[in-house]
Amino acid sequence: MMEDALYIILSGDLAVSAITGKHIYPLQLPQGITYRGAIVFNRVSGIRDHAMSGATGLVESRYHVNCFGRQDQNGSAYRNAKLLSRAVRDLFLPPDIFRQTIAGIDVQGIFINGEVDQREEGAAGIGGVARVLLDSTIWHTE
Repeated sequence: MMEDALYIILSGDLAVSAITGKHIYPLQLPQGITYRGAIVFNRVSGIRDHAMSGATGLVESRYHVNCFGRQDQNGSAYRNAKLLSRAVRDLFLPPDIFRQTIAGIDVQGIFINGEVDQREEGAAGIGGVARVLLDSTIWHTE
């Protein structure tokens, strides 16, 4: 599954792991965890490519990669969320770096379409959490 490949990509990066540890989750942030940063990702849509002869096996998937930050001794919640989002953005650039097979998925490229900054009062049972949403497109095979 593409979700397995995305987890491996994110958790395997040193800059991302320095902020999240291994706090990277599909769909939702667990309640009550303490962290400097965490990532929650979810698939928004998937468009399968077709040719006249049928499906090509190529998929254009849109993912939201949510980068959460919490205030700690190193900085504000917003600053930590921005640092994490920049680490993820740097990981995804250039997109050609992901022309490889990960967890059985042939990843063709990862692109960031846009960013949204948000404040999350009370997220995961903790006050003062900031979030940067990275709207991303991933081209891959199934």
